[in-house]
Amino acid sequence: MAWGCKIKTLIFMILIFSLDAMARTMTVDESVEQALRYSPALQLQNNKMEQVKHEYRSALGGALPHISLSYDFNKFNEKPVISGFSLNSDFERTLGVTITQPIYAFGAVTHVIKAADAAIEMSKLGKAVTVRELKYGVKLSYYSVLLAQKQLEIANESLKNAKANLGILQSYFASGRPPQQDLIRLQADVAARSSQVQEAAKGFEQAKTQFKILLGLSLDEKVDLVDIEFKESAFLSEKDLMDEMMKGQPQLKIVDKQVEYADRMARAQESKVFPRLGAFYNYSSSERSNRGWSDTDSTINSSVIGLNLSWDIWSGGTNRADIEKAHNMKNAAEIEKIKQKDQLVQMLSDKVTEYNRLMQMRGNDRNTVKLAQQSFKVSQNRFKTGKTSVTELNGAELLLYQAMLTQAVHDFKIREAFAAVNKLVEKK
Repeated sequence: MAWGCKIKTLIFMILIFSLDAMARTMTVDESVEQALRYSPALQLQNNKMEQVKHEYRSALGGALPHISLSYDFNKFNEKPVISGFSLNSDFERTLGVTITQPIYAFGAVTHVIKAADAAIEMSKLGKAVTVRELKYGVKLSYYSVLLAQKQLEIANESLKNAKANLGILQSYFASGRPPQQDLIRLQADVAARSSQVQEAAKGFEQAKTQFKILLGLSLDEKVDLVDIEFKESAFLSEKDLMDEMMKGQPQLKIVDKQVEYADRMARAQESKVFPRLGAFYNYSSSERSNRGWSDTDSTINSSVIGLNLSWDIWSGGTNRADIEKAHNMKNAAEIEKIKQKDQLVQMLSDKVTEYNRLMQMRGNDRNTVKLAQQSFKVSQNRFKTGKTSVTELNGAELLLYQAMLTQAVHDFKIREAFAAVNKLVEKK
């Protein structure tokens, strides 16, 4: 019975350790979804949208009635006199209710509301930009991990080849002493390849750490990224993509809304130099006494309705300065629109050109690796029979190493360029 309990405990512990050792497998789409759920940047953007909504409600309040309530308590040092008659009152308590309604302000209120509308649209577009940037950042980090992993695999394979070359030399001269110079060169080659493996392993761990931080994962969590073969279009049409970007790029729409917002604010500021017409209603109830503050000897009620016209004729130059400032903001927004458009056009053109160039080189990269592998095998076989030198063998292995690294880097750049295009155009 005791042995049975021990076996069950052992099996349970093995299962626990096995589950702990299991890595979480993630695709690029799953990584993007995880990042969208976690992203503090996206949460801040959502918070900003809520703030803008409150600002809109505040602007809308300028066009709606305002109701205020007041309560005053007065102790007269001298009894009030009205038309020569003294009121026998030492104390007065007054309750007042006032309702005001703007009627016409030469568009000031309307322009502020329209500006708030533009601000809401800007916040929504800002979120769309944040989502695109986040997706691109996740994909870039994802592909960086795959590149670092591939570089580590290539470094390990290169180290394996270097050790095999050293073993061939030692085996060839098993009954004698190998040439000292060749032996040292191959040993140095093994040592150099070992350092490359360590550097590649360090880079791989750093890439994984950055990826986990971006997705909000625990640094202790084991993650395996799925490396699916890239099967996108071999050619991207710059003209078609440019047309799509001009129609749907949220960054361009944001600057359009910035121009609209600045224009509305400038008009609202200009409206302040004109009169403002409003209506009001006031009701007050006054209780008076000459005995004590809480007593009531008489009550006077009044109700008033009327119109109010106000005009800031001179404000020390403040209005004029605010108007000029608003127009400068509008001009800056229009200049920013041109700047953003030029930058996006340049960025898209560069990434499409890079993508098409690398896709054309893709077949050549694979063929280069294949030929370099064949060349290395031939040199290694010739070295076994003493028909080639260490220099030729090292040259063949270095050519293979560089060809494999070049292919890995180009594959990474292809994916990065496509992700950048997708950020600008949102291709499906």
